[in-house]
Amino acid sequence: MVHKLRGLFFLFVTIATLLLAAFGAGCGDDSTDIPGIGTDASVDGTAADTSTPVDSSTDDVAVDAPPTSAFNVTAAAATSATRVTVTFSAPPNPAQAAVLANYAAPGLTFSGTPTLSGNVVTLTTSVQSAIAYTLTVSNVTRASDAQALTTRAATFTGRAPFNVESAASTNSVTLTVTFDAPPTAMQATTLANYTVPGLTLSGTPTLAGSTVTLTTTAQANQSYTVTVSNVTRASDGEPLATAIADFNGTNTFNVMSAQSTSNTSMTVTFDAAPNAAEATTLAHYDVPGLTLSGTPTLAGNVVTLTTSSQAGQAYTVTVTDVTRDADGEALVTNTADFQGRTTFNVTSASSTSSTRIAVVFDAPPTAAAATNLANYDVPGLTLSAPVLAGSTVTFTTTAQAAQTYTVTVSNVTRNADGEALAVSTADFTGRTPFSVGSAQSTSAVTIEVTFDAAPNTAQATMLANYTVAGLGLSGVPTLAGNTVTIHTAGQLAQAYTVTVAGVTRASDGEPLTVATADFTGTAVQAPTVTNVVVTATVPDNGTTPYNTGTTTVTITGTDLATVDCAAAVKGVRLSDLNGIGVAVGTRATSCTVDSDTQITATFPAGIRTNGATGWDVIATNTAGSNATSTVPFVPRAGLLISEVFVGASGGTTPAQREFIEIYNPTSRSIDASAAGLNVRLRVRNSTASTDVNKTLTFVTNGVIPSHGFLLLVSTDTATTDAWYVERDATYAHGLVGDGAAYISLSGTANLLVIDKVGWGNQPEHGYEGTALANIPANQSAQRKPAGGAGHATDTDDNSADFNAPSASISPHGTVSAPQPEP
Repeated sequence: MVHKLRGLFFLFVTIATLLLAAFGAGCGDDSTDIPGIGTDASVDGTAADTSTPVDSSTDDVAVDAPPTSAFNVTAAAATSATRVTVTFSAPPNPAQAAVLANYAAPGLTFSGTPTLSGNVVTLTTSVQSAIAYTLTVSNVTRASDAQALTTRAATFTGRAPFNVESAASTNSVTLTVTFDAPPTAMQATTLANYTVPGLTLSGTPTLAGSTVTLTTTAQANQSYTVTVSNVTRASDGEPLATAIADFNGTNTFNVMSAQSTSNTSMTVTFDAAPNAAEATTLAHYDVPGLTLSGTPTLAGNVVTLTTSSQAGQAYTVTVTDVTRDADGEALVTNTADFQGRTTFNVTSASSTSSTRIAVVFDAPPTAAAATNLANYDVPGLTLSAPVLAGSTVTFTTTAQAAQTYTVTVSNVTRNADGEALAVSTADFTGRTPFSVGSAQSTSAVTIEVTFDAAPNTAQATMLANYTVAGLGLSGVPTLAGNTVTIHTAGQLAQAYTVTVAGVTRASDGEPLTVATADFTGTAVQAPTVTNVVVTATVPDNGTTPYNTGTTTVTITGTDLATVDCAAAVKGVRLSDLNGIGVAVGTRATSCTVDSDTQITATFPAGIRTNGATGWDVIATNTAGSNATSTVPFVPRAGLLISEVFVGASGGTTPAQREFIEIYNPTSRSIDASAAGLNVRLRVRNSTASTDVNKTLTFVTNGVIPSHGFLLLVSTDTATTDAWYVERDATYAHGLVGDGAAYISLSGTANLLVIDKVGWGNQPEHGYEGTALANIPANQSAQRKPAGGAGHATDTDDNSADFNAPSASISPHGTVSAPQPEP
C-alpha cells in the first residue's frame, strides 16, 4: 500500500512540474519552486536555491527535468520597398533585437536602428527588388529566459519601388504623366496631387493604364517639372519613390503680327510655319473695314494678302482654321492689329520767324531726299540750310513779307516704305520782322520803349530785359499796347541807348530783329512841392498834426523821384525855426518816394508852431531843393500854457508862491512825466539874460486827460493856497514880472519848443507874436476862451490868445474836470 501511495505522489509531482513548465514557457512568468522537487525558483526574478534532495532511486519511479520550448524566427515580410519586418515566436531581448549587426539578408543593406514592437522588429533596407530574400538573425535570445534561437532565418519576397516613369507634353495645353505600374485610380485622378511650376492645371485628370492625362494653361517651349504626391501603387499601396519628371512644353501656335506693306497690301506673320493649304485659303482671313481679294501667298511663316484701299487707322485681322504645319497645333492667338497705310503727303507749312519756315510731312520722310535743297521751291523766297527732325524740315529764308507763300516739294518719299508724295504743296503766311520802333524820355526818371507790334506781356514787363548804358533802371516796367514805361535813375540832357533782350512778339513769338533805340535824356530839375496832406498822427488825433506826436504826410509836387529817402539824412525837411528864430530844418524821420510826383514822409514830435503860417516843406533831389511849398505844414501845439500866476502878495515869501497851468487840447491823454513825453518847463527873467530849466517833481502820474489840465506849482506854495490841492508837479520858483515861460521836449534852451508865453516888457523871442500885458502879484493871465469852455485858442500871438491879467484866478490840475473846446 505504501508503495502505491508513493507512486501516486511521484506521478502527481511529475504532472504538476510539466504543467508549470508549459505555463512558464507560454507566459514568460518567473518559475515557481515546488517544495521537495529540487528545482530553482524565483518569484521576483532573483534566483534562490530552495531545492530539497529527492531520492530518485527509491522504489521504481524515476523523475526527469521538464523539456524547454524552442525560440524561433517565425516569419519575415517586406512592408515597402525599403522596409521589412521580422517576427519572433516570443518577445526577444530588446537590447539585442535593436542591434542592426544582428540581421543580414544577402542582396540588401540594412540601416538605421531596428524598432521592436511586441515580438516584431522592423528594419530599414536598401531598395528591394521583386525577388526572394533570406533574412538571418543572430545573437538575439528570448527575453523571458535568454533562450537562443533555434530557427534563425526566414524567406520573404521584396517589393520593387513605385515611380513616376516619365512626363510628356502632348500639345500646348495637355501633358501626360506615366507611372511604372498602374496607380491607385482615385488618387491618380485627383488634380490636387499634381503641380507644375509655371503652369496652372485644371479639370479632372484621366487615367488609362499607367498613364494620367492633365490639362494645363498655355505652355512655352521650355523645360517644366511635374511633381506628384499622395499617389500609391494600385497593387500594394506602395508610395512613390520617384515623384517628379521633366518634360519640354509645347509652345502655342499664334498669329504673331500683321503689317500694312502698302495702301492695298498687308502681311500676316505666324510664329511658326502654317499648313500651306490652310494658310493660302482667302476665306480663313477677315479684316473688318477692308475687303480682301485674290489668293494669299505664303513665304515661310508670312502670308501676304491684297486689301481694298486702307485708311490711316487701326485694323484687326482675324485668322481661322489654320494650324501649325509641324504638328497640327491650332491657333491660340488668332488676331493681330495693324495700322493702315495711307498716302504720303505734305500736311502743312508755316513761318516760325521772319526768316524761318517749317514743312511738315504726315510721316517721316527719307532723310537724304528731305534735306536736299533742290527738292523745295518757294516763289519769292530763297531757301537755305534744311534740317530734318522727325517729320518736319526747317529752312532759313530771306526776309519774309506778311503775304501768302506756297512751298512745293518733289522727289521726297516716305522713309518707312518709299511711298511717293500724293500731296506735295502747302501754303503759309510770311512773318514780318519784330523790332524796337523807338524810345523817348518822358521825364527825368522815366522812359518809354515802343515796339512795332504788341510784345509778349510777361517778357516786356521784366526789368532784366532792358539796359541803358550809364543809367540805372528800377521798378517794374508797365505795358500799354506796344509801349513799355520804365523808371530810370535821374537822367542828364544827353544821348542814351536802350537795349532790349528776351522780348518776343505777342502774336507769334517772333524775336526782335532790331533790339535798340536811342533817346535824349531829360535833365532832372529842382523839385517843387505843391501840396502837403496829413494822413496820420501818432497818437491818433485824426489829421490834426499836434507837435506832441509824430505826423505822416503825403507830399505832392514835381521831380521828386531822385529825392534820397534812403539816406541817413532824409531828403525831406521843414523850414522851421527854433525858439529864438534860428533855422532848425527838422528832417523827416522816414520817407518813401512813391513816384516822381509823390513822397510819403513822417515828421517827429516837438516841431515848433508858427501859427497858421506853418512851415514850408523842402525836398532835395539830385538837382537841388525847392525854396517854398505851395501848401505848408502847419503843426499845432499839443500842450498849451493856459494860465500863469507869477506870485502872491503878503506872507514870508509871497512872490515865490506861483503856478503855471497847462491844457491838453488833443483828443488823446498825454503823459507829461519823464516816463512819457518828459515835458520840460523853462523860465526867462525880465532881461532874457537867463533861460533856466526847472526840474519838475511829479506828485501825480502826470497824465493829462484829453481837454484836461496839468498844474505846475512852486515848492514855496503854501498848503493854504487855493491851487495847492490841484498840484501835479512842483518846481523851484522863478516867475517874475516882465518875464516868460515855455514848455519844450528838450533840455537845451529853445529847442523842441511846444508853447511859449511872455508878458510885460519881456525881450524878443520870449513870447509868441506880441507879449501879453504884465502880470502883477495876486493876478493871473488865462488863455482864451477860459471860463469852463477850454483854453485852446492858439494863434501863436500871446496878446491875442490870452485874456487880460485878472485877480480871478482859476487853477486846474489833472483832478479837475476836463473842459472841451466850445
